Amino acid sequence: MKSFSMPADFKNETIDAYVGLNCEFADSKVTETYGQITDGFVLGSGRSYNLIPHINLHKLAQYVEYSKQNEIDFNYTFNSTCLGNQEFSSQGIKHLKEFLKELEYIGIDSVTVAQPSLMELISENFDFHIKASTLCNIDSVNKALAYEQMNVKRFVVEEAINRRFDILTQMTQAVKEADVEIIVNAICHKDCIYRMFHYNYTSHDAQDATENPSGSYYSHRCMMQRCKEASNILKLSWVRPEDIYHYVDAGVTHFKLQGRQAVMDGNPVRTVRAYMEESYDGDLFDLLDMFAKTNAFQPKIDNKKLDHFLDPYLKNPQFCSNNCKQCYYCENYLKSVEDYDTIQKVYCEASVFYNQFDEFKQNIRK
Repeated sequence: MKSFSMPADFKNETIDAYVGLNCEFADSKVTETYGQITDGFVLGSGRSYNLIPHINLHKLAQYVEYSKQNEIDFNYTFNSTCLGNQEFSSQGIKHLKEFLKELEYIGIDSVTVAQPSLMELISENFDFHIKASTLCNIDSVNKALAYEQMNVKRFVVEEAINRRFDILTQMTQAVKEADVEIIVNAICHKDCIYRMFHYNYTSHDAQDATENPSGSYYSHRCMMQRCKEASNILKLSWVRPEDIYHYVDAGVTHFKLQGRQAVMDGNPVRTVRAYMEESYDGDLFDLLDMFAKTNAFQPKIDNKKLDHFLDPYLKNPQFCSNNCKQCYYCENYLKSVEDYDTIQKVYCEASVFYNQFDEFKQNIRK
């Protein structure tokens, strides 16, 4: 059975819709939603504080109770990459334990964690099921086994290996006590040099608002990288609904949809339905952004025209050498199915915009 993990919008009607999907599809289920509180004892995570649904512990408790009544679990995102070393102080450990006890009390039994130190703290003192975050950068069998030995019950692989079917197969065969999960609607630029620093930034972006020049730095750099070439769209590590079965063949049955920043304005139910149906006739970015309009410079990519894009990756797992200057497969494929020049024009306009309104550069040039 294929299991889907969805970003929580903390609405009972969304849980009701997931229950409807679970009844409709025999071989696919939404098994959990995930998220965190934004009011109270707040730790940073993989998403900026201002972009995710605002909720306190009391509302979370109500949501968790309703979800579990409908046989859908809740996973708390504890995946900060930096806690300011508070997990190494007596006072910090005390506060972390107190908060974890509160989560345990309201019925939460699984957490997503990025830091090994926090995993040890949780494993030593609680019975939570620990999911290793994609921020752990698990991209090899050795890393997967190391986290399994730390009592991790599921781990989300580094998105950059989403098309390395050889590594995914080896992982699913090697781990015995843990499940492998992949993010299907990945939006991060592949081999992004800002990635780890961006997540460190968001780990500190909690209750204290950050000035906009700093707050927009990483999101702008992300878009500026993507807009350098139209073919960068195909280099994102997304997984189309039509290609889910290839991952099942590799032993992967757990699929995560990212989008805590999109659930308030998007349509997570419609998105996961497409993955359950393993088919979507429309724009690829509808799925990547959960039908939320995230920026004004979004070209349209016909999802159905990408039916054969994965073929060389399936025939040769090491097809991609991560050296785009010697391989033009993505560029040539996109030119064969879409109006490449039109997409490039949109991206040129985006580049001009992001460079013109780069407040960080303006700030450092004063």
